[in-house]
Order: sequence, then C-alpha cells, then structure tokens
Amino acid sequence: MQEKRTSRHTGIAVRHRSRCLSRAGGRCNCSPSYQAQVWSARDRFPIRRSFPTLAAAKAWRADAQAALRRGTLRAPTKTTLQEAAEEWLAGARAGSIRTRGGEPYKPSAIRNYEQSLRLRVLPVFGPVSLAKIERPRLQRFVEELLRDGHDASTVRNTITAIRVIYRRALDHGLVAVNPTHALRCRLRGAGASGSPHRRRRRR
Repeated sequence: MQEKRTSRHTGIAVRHRSRCLSRAGGRCNCSPSYQAQVWSARDRFPIRRSFPTLAAAKAWRADAQAALRRGTLRAPTKTTLQEAAEEWLAGARAGSIRTRGGEPYKPSAIRNYEQSLRLRVLPVFGPVSLAKIERPRLQRFVEELLRDGHDASTVRNTITAIRVIYRRALDHGLVAVNPTHALRCRLRGAGASGSPHRRRRRR
C-alpha cells in the first residue's frame, strides 16, 4: 500500500511512490500523486479522487465542495446496474414502478426491457456500480452496438432500458447525474438522440 502523507493543503494527501526516499525519512525523489477528499454529510461518507498534480486536486476539491452544497454530488453508490435492473423489473411487474404518465408498464414493454438488458446491457455493465457508469462510456457503447450491426431502433430501445433504471436511481438519490441524458444513437452526429421518439428532420 502506498504511503499517504498529509500536505499543507486541507483535504489533500500526498501519495509517494513505493521506492521514494521519503518513506525512510529522506527527501522525496519521486513524482507523487495527490488524493483530494471531501465529506458528504448527506451520505455520511467521504468522496475521494487522485490526481497527478496538486493544482488538479485543489481544483477538483473546490468544485466538489460547491457541488455538494448544490446537492449535485453524491458519494458513489455500491448498487450495481444488475441489482438496480432486477429491482426495476420486479417493481414494474408488481405495478409499483410506473411510466412517467403514471400508468402501469405493459407486459410486452417489460419483456422488451428485460430482453435488451439481458442480451446487450448486463453482459457489459451488470457488475459495475451505477455511479461509475458515465456518459462517455455509454456513448462508446452505443457506437459499438451500431458497429456490430444493430439498427438504430434496437440501440434506442437498449438505451431506453438503461434510462428507466437511472430515472428511478435519480429519484431515490442513488446517483446525482443521469448518464443517459442526450445520448446519440447514430454515429457522427446525424440523427436522433437516445430518446425512443425520432426527431423530425429539418428541411
């Protein structure tokens, strides 16, 4: 385990390399990394990130503190996408989870969501925690599906299955950001976003 040394900057620890002379009380001869930390009172849990430079660590910590005050930053949830998907499907079948219009999900819709999750989403993201799945990775996933020959409607349906899970996670405070927002389901920009409804082409 790498040694941590508190820097003179509040909330930032210096992490020296394993062979650094500072470990034996000497002068640092490595290029240390810097771990910034903020405390989430809402989650009662620290949020940490490591950076190669002190300036980057200080900038992130300032931004993180502001985001905590706004309520847009949460400590990472341990809930995986697979666990969230299973809860969503069970709730949709039971009628406790409903559409945005307040209607129960139709059995055919639930089957389509389950198929999309089982065939395409869970093999890739199942064991990953909800908080660690970010929009750039989902966009790459969209492009990989398209390169594999899936048509745009199949990709949209797949993203919609992920979207409903994140919508519920957002409502329950498991995540602060929905990474499915504004995903594009066609390569090189020409076309619709991840919405299940196609946009009309401009003339």
